[in-house]
Amino acid sequence: MTLSFLSAVSDAQQSPLHLTLEGSLELALEQNEGLQMARRDLDKARQQIREARAGALPQLDFSANYTHNWQLPTFVFETPLGVQEVEIGTPNELVGTVNLRQPLYTSGKVGAALAVARLFKAYSAEQLRAAQQSVVRSVDIAFYDLLLARELIRVSDQTQVRARSNLEQAESLWSGGRTSSYDLLRAQVQVTQVRPDSIRAQGGRELAEIAFKNLLGIPLDHTVDIDGDFQRDSALDLRELDSLLALGAARSPQLRQARLQIDMLTQGVKIARSAARPSLELSTIGQAQWQSDEISLWNEEMRRSLNTGLSLKIPLFDGFRTGARTAQARREEEKGRLAAARLLRLVEMQIHQSWLELQAAGARLNAQLLLLEQAEAGLKLAESRYARGFGTQLEVLDAQLLQTRAQTELAQARRDRAVALVQLETAVGTIGESP
Repeated sequence: MTLSFLSAVSDAQQSPLHLTLEGSLELALEQNEGLQMARRDLDKARQQIREARAGALPQLDFSANYTHNWQLPTFVFETPLGVQEVEIGTPNELVGTVNLRQPLYTSGKVGAALAVARLFKAYSAEQLRAAQQSVVRSVDIAFYDLLLARELIRVSDQTQVRARSNLEQAESLWSGGRTSSYDLLRAQVQVTQVRPDSIRAQGGRELAEIAFKNLLGIPLDHTVDIDGDFQRDSALDLRELDSLLALGAARSPQLRQARLQIDMLTQGVKIARSAARPSLELSTIGQAQWQSDEISLWNEEMRRSLNTGLSLKIPLFDGFRTGARTAQARREEEKGRLAAARLLRLVEMQIHQSWLELQAAGARLNAQLLLLEQAEAGLKLAESRYARGFGTQLEVLDAQLLQTRAQTELAQARRDRAVALVQLETAVGTIGESP
């Protein structure tokens, strides 16, 4: 059974893992360590809300104290009969105390602390969004890089097939005396030239696959086979830059975090200011006491006491400590507003830049489509002329080189436009989400 299990595991490891872009995203979102840490921060924020809420709830404590008096205190009294000495207490004493405290008024400190905890929870949720979007962006780009590497290998293989076909044709024509030794040498040189390109393309694919598998947490010795195409469309309205800027200002997780941080700093000012304001607390204390000359206390009579009181605290002077802390909290709030304004400009710049790059990538893609169409037409014409004896092999090789370059640049342009869409959706803050 053990050998069968190990054999099954080995076969599973050797079989290629087929992944689409959606499957890759699911795998990355499940295994990414940064996302796991962000989820724990969000759970930590939920617990901080509970902690802050506890400041407004009753606090109940129980304490027990046992005391053995090795020497009892003695009081001396002057009486008509002379000086009298009296010992107070017993050698053994056990006291149990129950203390119930309920804050009645804290000058807004508890409410501000609870508001900070809730804001921090929302902040952590936006941090999780930002981490998710970062993972989606990285996986999308890695997936498209792997698609590009696979396409470049296809172009390289096609170029090698054509080079060998040219060599076979040149050898046939040379043996029949219909072409020169120079044309034969050119065909042989072409076969030799395409080999480094093929090696380079294969190496590029291996590097892209390593980066892709590392991002998804897949063992590097596991074979991966991807199925998909470059992204062509987006749910965003790509026609109006102003609408993208407005959407980014509302949806960017970084901007949302900045606004939430400002709100938390505002509550921090309230907390600092509350230290100089009155507080009122209700407390109830119940106590039970046993005293005995012997070690055993449970046979002795228990004495009870119960009292309830109000505690009012009014700070009068603390050496200007509260004023200094309040001023520091206000400066932090002002810094937060300045940082948010700077971040807004940065997000708008990123959206504008990504939008311009998308327009340029689309224009390059259209130009490459036209260039490939022209290169294929030129290749057909050159091959036809050479087959009928009107053209030269140099014309065919130049046409094939132009077509190969056009195919390579077209694949790169398709990848660049897909990445430009990813970058724009990331800047707007809607990647992986519905806008």
